[in-house]
Amino acid sequence: MKLAWLVVIVGVGCSKKEQAKVDPAPVTTGSGSAQVAKPPAPVQSPAIPALAGGGERAFVTSKTGLVKVSTEGATQVVAPGEVEWCSTDARAKVVWFATKDGLHAFDLEDRRVHPIIKGSLEDITPIVNWGKEQVGGEDPVAFQAGVELAMTGTPTLARKLGCDGDAAAYCFGEDLKTPVPDLEETLKRVDALTLADAAYIVGLAKRGATGSLWSPPPVPPKAPKAPKVPKAQCSEEPGDCGELTALPGSSLWLVTTANSRGDFYSETRELYDPATGEFVRFTGTALERAKTSLGEGPDWQDLRISPTGTLAYQGAVFTPTKVVHGAPLDDGNSSCGWATGGWRIAGIREKAPAAP
Repeated sequence: MKLAWLVVIVGVGCSKKEQAKVDPAPVTTGSGSAQVAKPPAPVQSPAIPALAGGGERAFVTSKTGLVKVSTEGATQVVAPGEVEWCSTDARAKVVWFATKDGLHAFDLEDRRVHPIIKGSLEDITPIVNWGKEQVGGEDPVAFQAGVELAMTGTPTLARKLGCDGDAAAYCFGEDLKTPVPDLEETLKRVDALTLADAAYIVGLAKRGATGSLWSPPPVPPKAPKAPKVPKAQCSEEPGDCGELTALPGSSLWLVTTANSRGDFYSETRELYDPATGEFVRFTGTALERAKTSLGEGPDWQDLRISPTGTLAYQGAVFTPTKVVHGAPLDDGNSSCGWATGGWRIAGIREKAPAAP
């Protein structure tokens, strides 16, 4: 039996009667005709009130927007509107989230939303790169064009190409090097993106210069006896059926129960409770237990686990015994992670993360 441990450790005019109020003249740099006006600082958004009560705080997305969820069950909309991507960042102490008009950061210290990247991110994957750690774009097969915000040194933006492995056939021409026209146009839009508030991002980079995105990994637990899984369910890699993946801080494990290959390699992992010998089927709004494998379902890529072992996945928050905050799976929701760090489960196609 193979024990897997796949956790990434990894914001003029006037009148004679009354002098009209006018905006101050823009500050310029340079000299003569080459003077360039500095853009005004973004208008600061109001602070979001603190969520009442105790418990750990998860961040998820729903139809209402970016939502903070307490493990005691309380919720709070932090940013209304459609959110296309999100991830917590325990280094910068923000929650990054993308909307139709760019990338933003909800600051966990001043509780304000700050603009980060200006421009449409349609078909563009945000990546926040801390050097040996990153959030966004973890699976290079799952995206084509990305914009990478480098948080080491002076924050900069750069295009990032995914299209790894099986995805290359959808990205390039017959030479497997030249991007197809649609991808080339998207990459040009990446190059046109700009930073919204460089001074604020510099401050975040200094804030997160040390530390880690994730909590220190606990000592891997002793692997339990693997459940019986029919090898026929793993048509591509029969030997992987029954493989265990530990979930840090949780009494549950992930068990590989199926794999196959179509356009891409896919794999199913199911929740398993070794104390009862039961598979735990999670619907997003309820927990069901059974002695037999379902043999189909999610890979649990991007499952977020709090430092105390509470789980967040596709907009829902739950423990091994109850659903704290429900959200139907495959309903377009996502889980950004936990304010206090925790861990993220890597996907089956992700490259092994570098040590922090």
